[in-house]
Amino acid sequence: TLIQKAQRAHRPLVIAGLDIGSSKVSVVIATLNRNEKNPDIQIVGLQPEDGATIAGIRRWPEAYLPTIFDRRRVDRIIDIPQIAAEKTMRQLARQEGIAAGTSSGGAVWAALKIAEETPNAVIVCIICDRGDRYLSTGLFSVQD
Repeated sequence: TLIQKAQRAHRPLVIAGLDIGSSKVSVVIATLNRNEKNPDIQIVGLQPEDGATIAGIRRWPEAYLPTIFDRRRVDRIIDIPQIAAEKTMRQLARQEGIAAGTSSGGAVWAALKIAEETPNAVIVCIICDRGDRYLSTGLFSVQD
């Protein structure tokens, strides 16, 4: 896989697109065993910026984080602006033909931001939802 090739080549690898409060983040982190195989792997968690409401990701208070979540394994947390997540979601649909939801739009927005900061890195962005759930909301009809 792309992740394994990056690990073998010791290229910088960034995993982005994980709601820090979900159990998915812990499963991915545990699977990578990054400390043992490649310390260059960075795990980036995502959460909506203060006041934003992005379906699929939440800004969890510490007291509500699942016990499986290990904050020490997350290198960085990026706050996702709602407008950026929605705009990127529409760009994915219009330019790439990928019908994804707002949380995926936020993940791709963060991955693009990381790509600007980390040249030659392998960036894995997890598109974790589908866009058909948003067709009736009007989000896709906005002209950017």
